[in-house]
Amino acid sequence: MIIKMKKNMFYILLIVCLLVALLFCIAGCGKEPEQDDGLITLTITAFEDYYGLDLYAREYERENPNVKVVVNQPIRANDSGYLAAMANYSKHLQTALMTNTADDILCTDFVDYYKYADSGLLADIYPFLENDPDFNEDDYFMNVIEAFKYKGGLYNFPLNFNVQLIGVNLHINNELVDAFKKYDKVSVWDLLDLYQKFNPSQYYLYENFNPPRLLLAEIDSFVDREKGACDFINKRFLDLLNNSHIATAKSYDWRFEEYYDAWFSLEAETELSKKYMFQRVGKDSFQYIIPQKEDKNFTHFIPLASDDGKVMISTVFAPTQIAVSMGSKHKEAAWGFIKYLIQARESAYHGINSMRINKSATEEVFAKDIQMFFNQPNLSELGIMFAEDKENSLKAGVEKIMKINSMPMHYAGSWVMYHYDNEFWDIFDQYRLGFMTAEQVASWLQNRTELRLKE
Repeated sequence: MIIKMKKNMFYILLIVCLLVALLFCIAGCGKEPEQDDGLITLTITAFEDYYGLDLYAREYERENPNVKVVVNQPIRANDSGYLAAMANYSKHLQTALMTNTADDILCTDFVDYYKYADSGLLADIYPFLENDPDFNEDDYFMNVIEAFKYKGGLYNFPLNFNVQLIGVNLHINNELVDAFKKYDKVSVWDLLDLYQKFNPSQYYLYENFNPPRLLLAEIDSFVDREKGACDFINKRFLDLLNNSHIATAKSYDWRFEEYYDAWFSLEAETELSKKYMFQRVGKDSFQYIIPQKEDKNFTHFIPLASDDGKVMISTVFAPTQIAVSMGSKHKEAAWGFIKYLIQARESAYHGINSMRINKSATEEVFAKDIQMFFNQPNLSELGIMFAEDKENSLKAGVEKIMKINSMPMHYAGSWVMYHYDNEFWDIFDQYRLGFMTAEQVASWLQNRTELRLKE
């Protein structure tokens, strides 16, 4: 009897051991085996393939044999438009961060990174900068990096940036030109004041200027992300809304850009000068940095400033931005790859004439862009200095852009809350058509933003 009981106990223990082994086997299924060869695998989430990250990943691997870099792109529906694709990307990133399955490095151009920083899901990059003996602050536009600071930390790192340049119409009146030339940078508020003071009735402020786009650029005037608060119910916002509406061209839907190729054609620029008081540089900004003759349609191009007087980092061409997941097991290695990217001289995608966060890279690439521009056959038509002045013009152009790039900067990162929100554009469309008042728009924005800040 005792022998039989011992046999039964033996079989029971054997079954238990087999079950435990089976459970361990099941638990291990689907997991990557731990690497014991010293190889570090870094993963990156990117929206589409415009970062050129695959190219840099392979180059980095050749220089660092102990690191493998995997670039992942979330799957998007074939029939989805750009806005839907962006929404899908943001949703994918949110799910990955909340479930601790996010990649080591995240591309965050179009992402509301503040809320992830508040939730402790993004790593602070400042310690990597401070503890890296090879990172010399003098080599970088630290003023731009500071513009991305949030609650004392740096949870989003800009690889590049753009500044928005504004020039004045030379044909309206001398008083306007003289008043404009007193500025070294100009805010939207300044432009609206100049518009009201000097504007003949047939002119609008500038191309693609309208209340919703203005609000996206100036959103930090009314939203305080660090305090999680907003204030649209005030006279300043209502004045801004009404005055910008008056200064806006009425011939097109605000959500769609009215595009002029004025930076390549004197004829198109002449058409702009018949309609707008100021010209916004959309691309090829180096053309407007080079010293120009005074018989241009628009002249004296200077950077657009935010409400706090700092130069505005453009959201028209959003900076390429990188974040590190707090859940990453390879944060130091992630910083190593980011540092490799910011020191790169070339990039498969860097926006249109983007400035690199690395100063020497900006000088080198910007000088090359200007030299390429000098090869165009119609320089005199574009109002650029003559051929014998090329060397001095190149030097003056590089010096000017480096001076602008060194000014205190501001980046209104909260613009992503609404840029891809169809309801936001619908509300402003109702206002444009007269179905909503400025007060009703302000009330809607106040309620909607309060909810967004709590998400």
